[in-house]
Amino acid sequence: MTDLHDRAIELLNAYRLKEADATCRRALRGVTEPVARALLLCTLAHIREADSKQISAARLYKDVLRLLHRKHGVGILRVKSWRGLGRLRRVQGDYKGAAVFLRRALQLVETLPDARIELADTLGDLGVLYRYTGRLETSVALYQRALQISIEDRGPRHPDSAIFYHMLAGVNHVRGHLEEAEAYGREAVAIRGAALGPDHPDTVADAACLDIEVASFSEMEDLLENLASRGIPWIASFHDFGKLPEPEALLDSVDRARAAGAAAFKVAALLQSPDDLARLAEFQLADHGLPVATMGMGPLGAVSRLLCAQCGSALNYGYLGTTATAPGQWDAAALQAAISRVVPFRG
Repeated sequence: MTDLHDRAIELLNAYRLKEADATCRRALRGVTEPVARALLLCTLAHIREADSKQISAARLYKDVLRLLHRKHGVGILRVKSWRGLGRLRRVQGDYKGAAVFLRRALQLVETLPDARIELADTLGDLGVLYRYTGRLETSVALYQRALQISIEDRGPRHPDSAIFYHMLAGVNHVRGHLEEAEAYGREAVAIRGAALGPDHPDTVADAACLDIEVASFSEMEDLLENLASRGIPWIASFHDFGKLPEPEALLDSVDRARAAGAAAFKVAALLQSPDDLARLAEFQLADHGLPVATMGMGPLGAVSRLLCAQCGSALNYGYLGTTATAPGQWDAAALQAAISRVVPFRG
């Protein structure tokens, strides 16, 4: 069992998910001892989660918790299962439900000896949730604590430490702290490139086009002039984690982006109703004088990304690896396949 389990984890880390799934199921054959079976089921749940099989993954995580009921000395497996259920709830847009599971995991892991790596990863999961819900300062604090633990226990150049540099780059970008975002992003690329190679999905995920928040234009004036003098294209972005802004606010932002010389304008906002979804698609269909990319977040985020792509969104973001970087985001390969099957609609 141990050899097959170790092999399944290796395949998972290499994103060879079908092979990892089959290997883990082979390891499960004949295993009846509750804790050993729970360990294998937890790994299989993680594989299914990485493969976007959310219903199956959730069922498996719950099976783990049932097997461990009233068992002692298995806190790490409980933490892993609660973390998994929290991530799945977050992907589904159930942020309150996600918080319940992730806080439960954090409360337990804080009490466990020799569980600092699991603590760092739990803090990272909570940081992602708080970023999605607009609690950016709290998200930064959680990522920084997770990074410090990871550096101390894994080492500063370990690829898993790079995860937290990547997360800090993303949240600082949303905050408009672009110099910090760039520094963290460069560190993530350097670490992952050295450890995994330049073509590894995690390394590629850290490389992105320069993206500047519309709200930061005034403080980034010198940078914008420098980009213009060098002929470097950049994207103007507008994020709202609480709602879809009124049409006037969107039009004002795209006008400011065009006047500032942006190569494209990107808007990502929380959708709370089908009316929001329709309004975002209508904004995408209009002619704004520069390429526009639109995407929703929350429970309607996934369907919005396909609809907006069908309506001509210039940029369509999917994640590489196992973790979405925004609520409602598709796996990149799945999004590419879905877009290829729809007929473009231009109104």
